[in-house]
Amino acid sequence: MSVRLVALLTAFVAIIGLTLAPGTAAAEATVLFVNNGSGSNCSDQGSGTQAAPFCGIQAAANAAQPGQTVQVAFGTGSYPGTVDITRSGSQGAPITFTSDPHPVTRPNPSVGNNSAHMFTISGAHDIVIAGFSAGTTDTGIVITDSSRIDIDQVFLGGVAGASTPSDGVVIVGQSNGVTVSRSIVQAHRDNGIAVGDGVTGTTLTTDAVISNGGNGITVSNAPDTVLTSNTVTNNCGSGVLVAGASTGTALANNIIANNAQAILGNGIPCSVPAGPELSVAATSVLQSTADHDIVNPNQPVAPYNWGGVTYPNAAALTGQTGQGAHDLNVAPGLSSGFVPTEGSPAINSADANAPGELSTDLSGRPRVNDPLVPSTGTGPGDYDRGAYQFQDPFRLSN
Repeated sequence: MSVRLVALLTAFVAIIGLTLAPGTAAAEATVLFVNNGSGSNCSDQGSGTQAAPFCGIQAAANAAQPGQTVQVAFGTGSYPGTVDITRSGSQGAPITFTSDPHPVTRPNPSVGNNSAHMFTISGAHDIVIAGFSAGTTDTGIVITDSSRIDIDQVFLGGVAGASTPSDGVVIVGQSNGVTVSRSIVQAHRDNGIAVGDGVTGTTLTTDAVISNGGNGITVSNAPDTVLTSNTVTNNCGSGVLVAGASTGTALANNIIANNAQAILGNGIPCSVPAGPELSVAATSVLQSTADHDIVNPNQPVAPYNWGGVTYPNAAALTGQTGQGAHDLNVAPGLSSGFVPTEGSPAINSADANAPGELSTDLSGRPRVNDPLVPSTGTGPGDYDRGAYQFQDPFRLSN
């Protein structure tokens, strides 16, 4: 073999090594496994491979790098203690915490059950959390000074008898670009979801916020918040309270009904008095919008307070402010599971082009048309208001 040919082969091998080695290393480290089940051979001092997974989520959180997924097996069904996230992903390569694929008959793993919190995220960015449940004694998820955070398909329940009034989800500090989607937040002693001072660009979409001791959703001094297709019902105070300088708030396709409860049937005491279903402070109305919501008027308090003025119905609100032109002031027609029943005014009546609108509902089901209900919404006419999409029982699948 000539010297020149050897040199060419050597150079070619070097190039292959340079191009493949980084990709190979990344592929090997794509997933960190967590499994505390019997026989899993887990260790928090290990490397998180499938053969030798971490026992706890915190150990994986301490090791995770941008672009990696922390995949949590059902295991024993419960992972005790709060998971504190301080490491960040990168834009386009988040750190993702998710439950492993499992049959629909098996529940998601519980994280921090009966602990103070489920997850805390502090000073981090580019984090995804999806597919967990918890019953916590304090706030379920706390997000502080963090950005580009996605919380999806989690169940957060308060613990009966918890001594401290607490919220389901709290977003505070200089947080920006936080999304909470397709999640259930219920039975907390204070607000279901609270977006606090200094937070910007939050999206709350397709969530069910139910039977909390405070307001369903509170937005305070948090500009550019989007609230789309949420079902907010059976809470003690207002369904949605927008306070302080929360300008640029956008509300669309929400079901806000049966709030202003005096007593909750789940044993959770009310921490605030009854309030309007939808309340937007005078300091928040600039560039704020509300439309295509169902706001139930059958409560002891006027359903709307917009800019400090109460309105008995959407027609009065629209006449004075231009807001709520497509709102409905009727009972939403929901089942005991808060899903629209046949003939519900929520069906086929949403604005499909609303900011933050998702193509699937809280349960991950597709948007389908109910042929028995006229389409009065925008776009394809298949979108329902609220967090759940009515599925036509007689529709033939393709």
